[in-house]
Parts: sequence; C-alpha cells; structure tokens
Amino acid sequence: MKELEKRYRKKNAIGALVCFLIGLVISLICFKDYLPIGELQNLDYAQPGEVREGRGEITVYDVYDYYSYWTDKYGKEVTRDYFVAMGDGEYAVYIGCELSGRKNNKAYEIMEALWNTEYEDIDYESIGYFRVKGKIKAIEGEDLKYYNDYLSDIAQAYDMSIEEVNEYFIPYVLVAAQVGDGDTYAYVFAILGIGLLGCSIGMLICALFGNPLKDIKNYCKKTSNEELTLARIERFYATTPERYGVVVNDEYFLYTGGSKPVFCDSKDVLWFYQYVVTRKTNFVTVGKDYYVKFRLANGKECQVATKQEQVSSLLNYFMGVLPDAIVGYSDALDRMYRSNRAQMIAEVERKHDARNGNACMHEDNESYQQANADNYNEPADFEYNEAFKQMMDDNNNSDDYSSRV
Repeated sequence: MKELEKRYRKKNAIGALVCFLIGLVISLICFKDYLPIGELQNLDYAQPGEVREGRGEITVYDVYDYYSYWTDKYGKEVTRDYFVAMGDGEYAVYIGCELSGRKNNKAYEIMEALWNTEYEDIDYESIGYFRVKGKIKAIEGEDLKYYNDYLSDIAQAYDMSIEEVNEYFIPYVLVAAQVGDGDTYAYVFAILGIGLLGCSIGMLICALFGNPLKDIKNYCKKTSNEELTLARIERFYATTPERYGVVVNDEYFLYTGGSKPVFCDSKDVLWFYQYVVTRKTNFVTVGKDYYVKFRLANGKECQVATKQEQVSSLLNYFMGVLPDAIVGYSDALDRMYRSNRAQMIAEVERKHDARNGNACMHEDNESYQQANADNYNEPADFEYNEAFKQMMDDNNNSDDYSSRV
C-alpha cells in the first residue's frame, strides 16, 4: 500500500501549496495597507514641506472640521475626510485624514468637543486622542474640489487671501489602513484568505506527519491475522480497477477521492444514490452538480462527482459490484440511516445471506459489532416485517435514484 500512501501525501502537499498561494494572494490584497513597505513618516513632527506620498502615522488630537464624506444606503456618513492638526502650538498646520468606523466616530466626537470649548480652555488629555497609520497620498479628483471650496470659504469668512489660508493647510490626506476596501466583501475575502492559509498548514502537516492509511491499518488489527488481511487488501488494490475514485469488488470498498482513503468491507456499504446540488445566484438556478453518494455502516459518507448523463451508468455499475446495498433515495431511508441504522444493517445482511447462504456477515470485523451497538435503537417508526422488505425491494427496483435537494 506504499503507492497509495505516497499518492495521498503528494495530494496533500499539492493541496497545501495551492491553498497557500491562493490564500497568500488574497491576504496580500486585503491587508496591503498593513504591509511594512517603505519608510513610515511620523506626521506629528514633520514640516509641511517634508510630507510626501507613502506610509505615515499621526496622532489625532485636534480635529478642525471635515471637508468630504461618504454615506451608506441609509444616508449615514460612514467615512469622512477631516482636517487634523499636524505639529503643535503656533506651528501646527492641518492635513487631511480619511477615517471610517470607530475612528471616524471618535474623530467626530473630538471635533464637536473642540467646537464647544473655548480655545484657551482646551484640555486635550480630557478630550482624548488616538493614533492612525495608513497611506499618504495627494488630494485629487472630487475630493480636491471639496478641499479647495472649503479653503475658499475660510478665506472669505476670515477676510484672508487663499495664499494665506494655504499656509495652514497642506493638500495631502492620510488614508487610515483598512482591510481591502473596508466593506463587508473585503472582510469576507480576508477571512477566506486566512482560512486558506490555515488549511494549507493543516494539509502540509498531514502530508509530512499524517497517517493516510490509518483506517486500513486499524481494520487489519481487528482481524485474526493482521498480515494476511493486509496482503489481501494490497492484492485487492493492485488488481481491481479504480472508477471515479472508487476501488470496489465483492470483498472490499475503497474510496480514494478525499484527503485520505475511506475503507471498509463492501458489505458495509449500506446505501447509495444520486445526489444533486443546485447552484443559485440571486435565487436563480445557474447550474447543478451531480454525485453518487455512499453511506456506510460506520456512519461515514463519501461521494463521487459525475456528469448528469453518466449518473445512470455509474449507478448501474455500482449496483453490479455492490448487489446487497440499498439503491435510491427516500426520506424514510434517510430517517432510518440517521436514527436506526442497525435496522438498515440488518436488511443489507439479510440480502447478503440470501445471496451467499452465509449465517453471519461480519464474523471477523469488530468494527461492525461496535457500530451495531452504537447505532442500535429500539425500532419506533420502522418494523422489520414483510412490508418493510417489500419497501426495500421496491426501492431497489425503482428507476428513481435521486435525492431531493
């Protein structure tokens, strides 16, 4: 089974690399404002002529007013461009500072507090302040128009020339660092990027230190001759063709399509059926994905992706190699599998015994006995009688293999 183990380690390693690259790209896009690229300018002590585009930080303690804003669909001002003091005392000048969220609310509180306080009585410690890091850029476009209009109003109000006013304001804005564009979609993509990076770490650990054949080895340990059983499984894997990620014969079932193999006796495959996933965008169906889902005696599930036109032939193939399993979906079978699986196991065992004339189905596999004990409930909604057997026979003879999704 070394070939199978190598195959799964390689699959996890490739998956880790793909998840890492995609997650890294998404994270870099979403968190680009936080990357320590370039010199960080401290605007608290910078002179007006020293300010340039790049990274910067400032202490927001003196907010003069705001000259531009953005609203949400309800008309609430969610982002504002403020005039924030750069420097101190008589040498202070004002630079733009674009804030959203809590920092926007805090800056607005500071601005209102200063408006309601006489200049000589200002206590900046009691008003509060906070630090902002972000990207410095020149004011341009529509924001520049609002900026110039505001300065013109100041010049007119204080009977000053526009040149005199410009000495106290510099045409740069510090845009506070934020995730992506600062909207809901940006946060969703940020979480997705971090999640993919986490998945890549998990898959890499599985590739290096995981035990992909754990289920097979545990199965062998529960038999009377571990080495002989392992040799039989290796021969089964080497001589049985794989179809759609499943290797199966009358003795064993092996699903190879996941992150690790799913292995059991073929008689432990209780039920399989067509499973359809409908994809919708804005409540409009844009496509469907088709699968064959297998549900096993130990409670595990696995599914094989296929095309719509191949579902029938694939189901017919598995009906040929898994003649004892129940085929086709119904709500009654789903309830039985979830709440009274032991009864479904008994039905599959009855069919197996009838076909092979065996008295016992799982005589060398302790996992069956444990699964039977763990999942057995006193029959409530179902009774093992002729009507129940007729339902099973009708279900297997039906051409409707679909689940309802």
